[in-house]
Amino acid sequence: MGGLVIAMDGTSGSGKSSASRQVAARLGMRYLDTGAMYRAMTWQMLLDGIDVTDFDAVPAEPRRPGSRPARSRWRRGSP
Repeated sequence: MGGLVIAMDGTSGSGKSSASRQVAARLGMRYLDTGAMYRAMTWQMLLDGIDVTDFDAVPAEPRRPGSRPARSRWRRGSP
């Protein structure tokens, strides 16, 4: 597995996601929003009652039997 990987770093709200999507589109590359991945995992852990400040529980969660990706309960148009 090889190829070009581009990472963008910056403060929140600085436009990293928007710029990254545009760069990926222009270069014909795939875009992976790792920030969204981390937020989804944190959300699911909170829903499952896992203490996200527990340094042992957090890295173990994705490997826990029965662990699942976050499922959105939000629907477009919901408050």
